[in-house]
Amino acid sequence: MGVLNSVKPQPSSGLLFNPPSLETVLSLTGVPFDGGTIRDVSPYGNNGTITEAVWGKTPSGVPYLTFDGTNDVVNCSNGASLSLTGAASFECWLYFSVAAADYVMGNYNAAGALGQYGLEKLSTHYLRFYQTGAGGSTLVSGTTQACTINKWNHIRWTRVSATGTITLYVNDVADATTGTSTATTICADGDRGNTTIGMLGSYATNPWTGRIALPRLYNTVVPSHFKEERILFGV
Repeated sequence: MGVLNSVKPQPSSGLLFNPPSLETVLSLTGVPFDGGTIRDVSPYGNNGTITEAVWGKTPSGVPYLTFDGTNDVVNCSNGASLSLTGAASFECWLYFSVAAADYVMGNYNAAGALGQYGLEKLSTHYLRFYQTGAGGSTLVSGTTQACTINKWNHIRWTRVSATGTITLYVNDVADATTGTSTATTICADGDRGNTTIGMLGSYATNPWTGRIALPRLYNTVVPSHFKEERILFGV
């Protein structure tokens, strides 16, 4: 069995498993499928412990987890590789049927901890990213690119190290509204909590309701895999 980071359909063998890049610090692909742990196939082994979320597969065979919006979460702990100095990016696929504000992923330690962050889908279906820093919190709320209810959406955020600019994407289209990070490091040692999918963890507000597939976190800005994977999600 290969290692899955990005996936492509193959006419004879189903899915092609591509190895993750060295810049990948978290790649929860759902391979192998099932069980109480979702394996991190990045070089860093940040496996996720699943609480309550339920396994499923798309018709094309891609594994996903369904979260009930109450107490479901994937906890990937607080390994040093999850401290992102400089540039960073994240991508995953979402499916939701509830028009609610809920968190997709993030890292929360305690109020005031520098560099902690979260990615939220608002009730309007736009994305919002926050990161705390010495100058306060950076809040970037999307205004032009909304997710679509009852369909799979590819979402992504990027952070450019030179400028601190944070950009949000839905289905490979950048939102017109960007923000500037006030912290040079995302979740540095001492302030880093657990990186989670579905958020919750130490931040017990608005956990995710719906499905999440292929969450991947990088310690640089990695090109989107939307075009390679969209056929697998019917987009």
